[in-house]
Amino acid sequence: MRKIVLSMSALAHLVAFFQFGFQVAVSASYQFQLSTNYVIVSIWLLALSLILAIFMFYSQPENRYWFLFGIRGLIIILLGRLFGDYFGIEMILLAVLIIEACIYLPLWKGIIYSLGLTLLIVFFHTLAIWFKMPFFNWSEHLGFIMNAIIIIGMTSLLQFQRKNQVSVTELNRRLDEATLKLAETNMKLQEYAISAEQEAMLNERKRVAREVHDTLAYTLTNLVMMMEAAVDLISKKSPKITEHLESAREQANEGLKEVRHALHALRPVQLTDLNGLAAICRLVKAFEKASQIKVELELGNAPLNFGAEANLVVFRLVQEGLTNALRHGRATLIAVSLARVREGLSVTIKDNGIGSGDAAPNAGYGLVGMRERLEKLGGKLETSSAVGEGFTLIAWLPIWED
Repeated sequence: MRKIVLSMSALAHLVAFFQFGFQVAVSASYQFQLSTNYVIVSIWLLALSLILAIFMFYSQPENRYWFLFGIRGLIIILLGRLFGDYFGIEMILLAVLIIEACIYLPLWKGIIYSLGLTLLIVFFHTLAIWFKMPFFNWSEHLGFIMNAIIIIGMTSLLQFQRKNQVSVTELNRRLDEATLKLAETNMKLQEYAISAEQEAMLNERKRVAREVHDTLAYTLTNLVMMMEAAVDLISKKSPKITEHLESAREQANEGLKEVRHALHALRPVQLTDLNGLAAICRLVKAFEKASQIKVELELGNAPLNFGAEANLVVFRLVQEGLTNALRHGRATLIAVSLARVREGLSVTIKDNGIGSGDAAPNAGYGLVGMRERLEKLGGKLETSSAVGEGFTLIAWLPIWED
């Protein structure tokens, strides 16, 4: 925006310079020769105003702006004194100065400055010709003021809309960042939940294993002691032999029940609940809920489980693809497809985002890491993108079902 304003200012000064040359030529045609000093001073004032406009483009502090605006306003007033009752050059320079004031300064300060400068120009212009013509036509002065007010109004409206647009853009950017963080956090929570479930089941297996050990040790020890006692009673032909054998049988049955219960708890962990397609489905649902982006999941003939190493790699791959579509592509629809291809698993992730003109959009650290993981397992990763056509990620890796 500042570059546009500078270009307008340079053009306005160029027009003012040619307008001044035209005025000099018109004066000469009426055999009214302007003095050389008048011409030189006017040219220097126009040049100084342009230099200050350029310097203003590179300035930042507001107090420096006020100094530069004050000098340029004074230049317009001086040029008005030199040109007499001609308002043309003053109007050109004032118009661009109003635009600069509303852009460089806070809007309300720019409006006050523009109105004040307009009234000052009219006041000094009127004062300059009052002594020559006490009764003159006020229409030019009123027209000058009305033109200035129209320019102030239009510039203020455009600047107000521009600031609103900037605010909306900033809000959208913050919303996108918050959505991205929410989606990433949600996916991390899903990943943590899967890991926590696996760890909890592993801890449960360890606990049950300890119980089996303790139960068997206690039961077998009691059985050994009872059998030894029974052997002694048999040798002595004691009538208590039957009672000891009954107790041993009850002890064995009780121990058998506890061992069966423990073995039931030690049944194989259902990995399909925690890995493979189940984990991918969980991840996609969590992503949709957090990002409000539609994800079309096609499972095809993909197996329920991909194998211990492949499970994690595929999970990370889909996670990275979804995150990239949200973070970089600004997509509204993502298609995720999994299928068995040539003793392996093919994973395709395509979004309808803005895409990229880069022929090889592979520089992202996440994709580089995924490529390394896939190559380590004997797989490969390919990406493609075009402006307006979204981003496509295609991966293949060998799998061994558990």
